[in-house]
Amino acid sequence: MRIKDYLIIIAIVISYIGLYNYKQETKKICNEHEIKIQALENQTKLLNEQIKESKQNIEKIDYLIIPKKPKDYWKNEKPNKITISQTTTEFVYYKVNISEIANNIKIKEGFKSHAYKDGCLIKSKSCPINKIRYSIGYGTLAKSKNEVISKEIANKRLYEHINKVIYPKFRNVKFTSKQQIYASIDFSYNAGHNAFSNNVVSKNKTVNCEQMLKYTYHKGKYNSGLESRRFENFLGCISE
Repeated sequence: MRIKDYLIIIAIVISYIGLYNYKQETKKICNEHEIKIQALENQTKLLNEQIKESKQNIEKIDYLIIPKKPKDYWKNEKPNKITISQTTTEFVYYKVNISEIANNIKIKEGFKSHAYKDGCLIKSKSCPINKIRYSIGYGTLAKSKNEVISKEIANKRLYEHINKVIYPKFRNVKFTSKQQIYASIDFSYNAGHNAFSNNVVSKNKTVNCEQMLKYTYHKGKYNSGLESRRFENFLGCISE
C-alpha cells in the first residue's frame, strides 16, 4: 500500500474521531440544556403554586372595618353606636388588616409555650397570690399557671383578643388615620385595653397620642424595650 493511501486512511480515521467527539459534546450540551430547562420548568411550577397559595391566603385574610367620620359629623356629638355590619354612605371605612397587625405583635412579643408570671391583675404594691397574672403564647392571659399551648392555639388567642377585647373598645373612638388605629391596637395589646380606653382616649373620644409615651414601666420598673415600643406607637398614632 502506498504512503498516499495510508495518509487517506489516517485522515478518514481522524475525521471519524472528530465527528464522534463532536456528536458526544453536542449530546452533552443538549443534556445540560435539558436539565436546565427542566429545572426552570420546576421553578416556574413552584412559583405558580406559591402565587396561587398567596392569592388564597389573601382571600382568607380577616379584616376589621373601623369607621372614619366626616369632620362635620362630630359637631353635635351624636352618639356613635355603629356596628361592623352597618353600611351607610355617612361613613368612610378603614379596612384594617388583622394579619399584618398580628404578625407585627408576634414579632414583638415572642412565643412562649409555658405560662409565665406577667405582673398583677390589680394595682397593688404587693400582689396577692390569687391576683398574679400569668401570660402565655404571644402575651395573652393564660388559663392557669401550669398551662402549656402550641403556636396554633396562641395565634388563635391573639386574633380573638384583638377581635373580642380590643376592637369593641374602638367603636366610639374618633380615629383620624389607619396608622393611628394600628398604633392603638398594638398599644392596647401590650399595655392593656383599659389603659387605652381610660387614659389614652380623651373625654371628647379622640386619641391623645402623647399619653402612650407614659407606659414604659413593667412590674414597677422602667423598661427600655417598652420605651422604644411606646415611641413607635406614638409615631404611628400621629401619622396621617
